Amino acid sequence: MEAEALLAASPVRGTTLRLGGIYGPGRTFLIDSVRGGRATYPTDAPAWTNRIHRDDAARAMLNVLQLAEPPPALCVVDRAPTARRVVQEWLAERLDAPPPQPATGGAQRMGVGDKRVRSDALVASGFVHTYPSFREGYAAVLAH
Repeated sequence: MEAEALLAASPVRGTTLRLGGIYGPGRTFLIDSVRGGRATYPTDAPAWTNRIHRDDAARAMLNVLQLAEPPPALCVVDRAPTARRVVQEWLAERLDAPPPQPATGGAQRMGVGDKRVRSDALVASGFVHTYPSFREGYAAVLAH
């Protein structure tokens, strides 16, 4: 927020891109934790996760650079905020890995968020997701 305030007060025009959790080739932390049987989720909250495939993140940046009047800030996430547990279970099924386990301690203690972020403004700018949800994005990663 401090950086955004500095940018807003600056004579230089710019757009802040608020990226969700980036995944894709070379960014497989969640896949690795599920595959290794280390995936856990909090039991006291849905622990919403907002993700963006690496390629969509890069394309969103290019999209903003081409806008005549870019907004001051954009959330760069896919179209489907999803509970962390749902993503982990989906991956576990496809990886033939153990299902995620409930964690001891709550979401706050695990350091996971609990908000759903929307990409409506990004889409309104003309951007079209190649991977509109984690399902399409992770399926592409797992196919390689």
